[in-house]
Amino acid sequence: MAEIGADDSTAVVSLPALGGADLVRRTRRLVALLATHMAADIVAPGSARTPLRDDPHLHRARTLHVLDPTDHDVGGKIVLGHRIGTIRLLLGMTRANRPWQLTWGLSAALGGSLAGSAFGVLYSSIWMLADSLSEWRIVLACAAAIAIYVVWIVTRHGLWQPSITPARRDDVPTTLRNASTLLTVTMGAVVFFATLFSGVLLACLLFITPDYLATNLGHPCGFGDYLDTALMATVMGLVAGAVGSGLEDEATIRHATYGFRERQRVEALEQQAHEQQAREHGDS
Repeated sequence: MAEIGADDSTAVVSLPALGGADLVRRTRRLVALLATHMAADIVAPGSARTPLRDDPHLHRARTLHVLDPTDHDVGGKIVLGHRIGTIRLLLGMTRANRPWQLTWGLSAALGGSLAGSAFGVLYSSIWMLADSLSEWRIVLACAAAIAIYVVWIVTRHGLWQPSITPARRDDVPTTLRNASTLLTVTMGAVVFFATLFSGVLLACLLFITPDYLATNLGHPCGFGDYLDTALMATVMGLVAGAVGSGLEDEATIRHATYGFRERQRVEALEQQAHEQQAREHGDS
């Protein structure tokens, strides 16, 4: 979560390690602890500085732990327990990737989704298909569409990173990076599905009259029939959006999927892998 320099005059806080929620309060709390520790000489001139591990303020924060430094320029590290720390880091990395901005940054995917959804709204065969399906089949279709969208974007655009030995001491395992990428794309797909569904449902209510819908379905219709129709149209739109995302270039996909710092790390790791492959090819 944080590192303090060997001279106790500087400290660095890792925002992703603080988690994906309540970030402001957690940051203020940790910065206050660090500032209190580093300002000890100013508050009590001439007194001996308390080692970071023995700082009473950190002892009162029961979830925090202090690790001894492994580098000469680091005086100590403040960490969480492994399990809760890993979960918070994963959520923090996902938050830094801004999953809510994923789909809106892909114009081709957005265009394909709108076209596919419009087809579902305008063609009565989709209405009858939705009416014939049970609720659990419609839920399964929605889940399958989201899964197709996620898998397509991750695999089609090479977002799944191969195992690479990190060159930086503060780098995280490739498994955690891939988990963050998968969670980012999944959350982005769910947000986009919900937003697209809201627009499609509104279009169904505006353009499909109850009498006309009932004539095509062969029975009196209610709001539930509009919901089923909108869900099936949204499923079509999401699958069409996944196909449309194949028209996006790699830079656009990464800009929509990763935050700025994460894009820098990914590019650095890939550059390292290319250089290693070039050296191996030269040796052979």
